[in-house]
Amino acid sequence: MANYQVLIIARIGQSYRCLAGVNYAEEYLDETLWTCRRVLCVFSDANNRLALKQELALAADFFNNEDKRTRDSSRSSDPYHTSDGVPCPFPFVTTCLLLGAAYNHNLLARKAKELPYDTWFDAIENSRNITVLDITVLEKVAYGLLTYIPPFDGHHKRFVGPLTGWEYCLRHNPEEHWSTIQKNNVILDLERFQLIRNTFLRGICFRRLHQAVSYSTDEQMPLDIQSSQPRPLISLRDQAAAKLFAHILSATEFDMSLIDPVRNIPGFQRMVKEYLLANPNDVGLTPTSGYLLQMAFAGDTRFEWHVFPNLSSEVLKVAFHGDILSKVSEISLPPPSAPDTPHEFIRALSTLASLNTLQILDHPARTDETMSLELYKSLAMLAPNLVKKKLVLSGLYSCGLREKRWLPQ
Repeated sequence: MANYQVLIIARIGQSYRCLAGVNYAEEYLDETLWTCRRVLCVFSDANNRLALKQELALAADFFNNEDKRTRDSSRSSDPYHTSDGVPCPFPFVTTCLLLGAAYNHNLLARKAKELPYDTWFDAIENSRNITVLDITVLEKVAYGLLTYIPPFDGHHKRFVGPLTGWEYCLRHNPEEHWSTIQKNNVILDLERFQLIRNTFLRGICFRRLHQAVSYSTDEQMPLDIQSSQPRPLISLRDQAAAKLFAHILSATEFDMSLIDPVRNIPGFQRMVKEYLLANPNDVGLTPTSGYLLQMAFAGDTRFEWHVFPNLSSEVLKVAFHGDILSKVSEISLPPPSAPDTPHEFIRALSTLASLNTLQILDHPARTDETMSLELYKSLAMLAPNLVKKKLVLSGLYSCGLREKRWLPQ
C-alpha cells in the first residue's frame, strides 16, 4: 500500500492556502485518476456551490485576520494531527473532499484520514502522488496531478507537475499499455476541467503551500483582492444615490420620503443592490437596512446574504415583513453574533412559507458547535416546517467528521 494525498487549495490574498486535505492508502497507482475525477465532480456540482462560496468567504476572513504567532505556536509537529476536540474549521469543504476520496473506483470504502487545514507539501509522507484542486473560482474548479521524479529519498523528494490526466498516465504507462487504454474515459472526463496554471507548482520541491508567489495576469483572481485595473467613472447620479443609501443605512428610522423621488429612476434596484454588495459591512448596523434589502432583492428567490456579516434578527424582521421577499426559496446567512441569538434569528425567518434551503455556516475559529445546536433546537421549537429540503449548518458536518454526538439525549 502506498500513501496518496488530495489537497484543496484556494487563493487568499497574495498566497494559496490549504483548506482541507486527506491522506488515503491505495495499492494501485491508477486510482489517482478516478479519485481526482470524483473529487472534481463533487466540488463542481452546482448544488454544493452556495455552501462552498460561504466557506471560501469565511476562509478569506479567517486567514486575513489570523495572528501568525498564534498559528505557528499552535501547530502540531505531527503532520496528521487534526486538533481532536476542536471543530473542523471548514467542515463542508472537508466533507466534500472525503466523499470523493474515501472510495475507490469500484465505490468500495478505503481508509482515508483527514489532514489539518493549512497542510503544506513537506509535512506529509507521500510515496507516490499529490492531487491538488484549486477552488478559488467555483465555476472553474482546476486540478493538477503532482507525481514523483525517481529516485528520491529522505529530504530530497521532488515532484513534477501539475500534470493533466493524460500526462500523468503516460508518465507511468506507455501509450499502448492496456492500463492506459482502460483509463481513456477517465482521462477524457478530466479534460473537461482546467489545469492549475500556477507556475510555482511546477517542479515543486515540497515548499510551503502558503508561500507568497507572483502570478501571471491570466491566472484566477483571488477572493479578496481588488483588481488593479482603474475603476470606471461614477456618474453624478450614482454618486448622489450612494450618499442617499449611506444616509439610510446609518439612520435609526426609515424615511420613505427620501426614496419616493428616485425609486422610479431606471436601474434604481440595480443601484441599490450594487451599493449594498460594495459596502457589506454597513448593512445590518440599523434596522433601516431591511428596507434597502427589500428594494434590492425584490423579485429574487435566492439570497446570498452571508456576505453581510452584521445582519441581525431585527434587520431580518424588517426585510421579511410583508410580501416583497416572501418568495425566497434559498438563503445563506452569517452566524448570529451577540447580543443576537439563534432563537431570534429563527423567529425572524419563521414567516417564510417557501424556504427550501437554509444555510448558516459558523466561523472557522469557533471553539464549539453551540451556534449550530441552538439554531437546530430553535428550528424544532419555533418552526419545524420552515425548511422544506436542505438545512446546512457547520455542526451537522463538523460533528460527523469528529464522530461526536451533538444533539441532546
